[in-house]
Amino acid sequence: MKERNIEEILVDRILLLYLIARTRRKGYGISGKTKLQKILFKAEEQMFLSKYKGLNYNFIRWDYGPFSPEILFDIKDLKETGLVKVTDTIDVSETGLELLNALTDVLNKNRKFKEIIDKVINEFGPLKGHQIKGVMYSYPKIGERKIIAETKKGEVILPKLEKTEAEDQFWIDEKWFETLRILLDPRLHKSIREGLEALKQEEGKSFIPVLE
Repeated sequence: MKERNIEEILVDRILLLYLIARTRRKGYGISGKTKLQKILFKAEEQMFLSKYKGLNYNFIRWDYGPFSPEILFDIKDLKETGLVKVTDTIDVSETGLELLNALTDVLNKNRKFKEIIDKVINEFGPLKGHQIKGVMYSYPKIGERKIIAETKKGEVILPKLEKTEAEDQFWIDEKWFETLRILLDPRLHKSIREGLEALKQEEGKSFIPVLE
């Protein structure tokens, strides 16, 4: 499996925020990571089959069906930047909703990706995690006839779609790209925040963020 590049990570986090917010808006809860993993898997599968490069997670067969550790990393980072809340449920914070609202034009220009996510939410949103798991096991692995239940633990069942194989891809303009790098990365976000605090305490001194 190839690791995601920075552009792919940013797109994943935008679509992840959209998916969580949209699921909640439709009145369905995400009470655990199992349900989130499975909905994201199905959304990416539909994008993959349509040759749309949107979601870029690499899924393997794990204890409860399709699983991507990259989703856990994204949730962790989005929580650290204050865009996602994780309690008994996974929700987008008020700050996260404000960001999605600011991204309205970007999301509208990528409408086909939104439509796929909305369709998947309509189908799987009402189900519990264990119900979705059972359905997922019956689906075939991408490119093969065998179903997911017949795959081995750790086997790749859905890789990210490479740009060379895509007929269309999620678009972000350069201005938003640089802004999102800061907003969606907890290290950059923290550096900027600490710099602003330093400016308040030491007026007149210039601030140069230390970026790892």
